[in-house]
Amino acid sequence: MSLWTGDRRHIFLTGLIRAMETRLLTESLVRRLMETSGDDACVEILKETVYADYFGFGEGLDLDRLMEWRRSRLFNLVENFVRDENFNALLRIGYDYHNMRVMLKKSLLDIPDDSLFVSHGIIPVEIMKEIFISEQFHLLPPAMEHAVTAAVESWYRTKMLITIDLCLDASLFHDLIQRSLKTGSSFIHKFILLSIDMANIKIFARAGDMRDHDGLNEVLFIDGGNIDPYIFRSARGDVLDELRETAERYDLVRIGHAVSQARQNPFAVERECDNTLTDYLRAAQYLVWGAEPVFTHAWAVELELRVIGILLSAIRSGLGVEWIEMRLPETMVRG
Repeated sequence: MSLWTGDRRHIFLTGLIRAMETRLLTESLVRRLMETSGDDACVEILKETVYADYFGFGEGLDLDRLMEWRRSRLFNLVENFVRDENFNALLRIGYDYHNMRVMLKKSLLDIPDDSLFVSHGIIPVEIMKEIFISEQFHLLPPAMEHAVTAAVESWYRTKMLITIDLCLDASLFHDLIQRSLKTGSSFIHKFILLSIDMANIKIFARAGDMRDHDGLNEVLFIDGGNIDPYIFRSARGDVLDELRETAERYDLVRIGHAVSQARQNPFAVERECDNTLTDYLRAAQYLVWGAEPVFTHAWAVELELRVIGILLSAIRSGLGVEWIEMRLPETMVRG
């Protein structure tokens, strides 16, 4: 499998993406957003990016509507120019697993909140709802059906909410591994493996002290990445010390640096896991065609939405620049 696909089917879409990248949120714009206050000031800054098209319709700063508009814009392009069903699903199935989380928690814990559903998965939201309401899980793709069964069994065994997320994450990543292999792109496949490593590091940083909880250790970490999850499952020392050793062993410079900050900044490890993934994908910004620039742009859009969400939440809560800096990952575009 080659590092790059060199797939010329995406050459026109890559050209469009290169043009759109000039309107992505940059680090300098993020800095200005961090130092502002109030929705009106945020809107004026966001108008310097692609979101000018959104606010041009007279829309206010409603995060849910903004996110839906941005994703619709992305996937309209995908629908028009990506003819590879597997690659299309690779970009979308994360939304399906998100919606499965919402439905499972609604069913098992009676947490109804339809605002949490996200469009643009391979299964329309209304169909996903009907499958769960009628409990016809056999209508789901096999991997998703298995994930639901595992999540329900784990929930009843442990009565811990985290197990629902963990079981679905494990299934999602297994699905992504298989689909990434089918793209023929070693670059995308290696990114999925790195994503599993970062997910396990985040879990260990957040919940490492829970690893001895009865029935939890077997589902707490995800198999399939570069780092053997046995390292985390069998660790018995201080969580941060174990993370530092793992970062050194696997040459994860950003993670090692984050661990040294973690006692002062509880968000440091998670933030640098995100930054490690973004760093990896930046290599695809120089390609003129192939699946990789399309994949990277989809990541950049989701990352941008996450950054905007964190910023708005902090600004509306009156949190200062120092708190935002502790939490905020880098955007794809530097400068």
